[in-house]
Amino acid sequence: MADVDHNAESVSRWIDSERRDFAGQVENMLDRATERTLGEAQDRVPVDTGDLRDSLTRSGHEVYSPLEYAPHVALGTIYQEAQPYLWDAAREVLETEVKRLESR
Repeated sequence: MADVDHNAESVSRWIDSERRDFAGQVENMLDRATERTLGEAQDRVPVDTGDLRDSLTRSGHEVYSPLEYAPHVALGTIYQEAQPYLWDAAREVLETEVKRLESR
């Protein structure tokens, strides 16, 4: 009976180790994806004065601009076409990072 208990403990420790390792890999993937998204968005954002590009920032796993008109540029209005500098970049980067994580 002791062998079963010992084996269960070993399996439990291994599972915990694998879970922690995976959680760390996911956190690293999200950090990379967020940083890459910021760079891609800065490269793609339409530039008139550069204020919107310069306002793009990262906080945690979020990339955003605090400028009031940022969503209007990205999503468009009845007066101008959408210029999706952020969502497309984020989707493409995240898809790449998820594939990278899956291949491990």
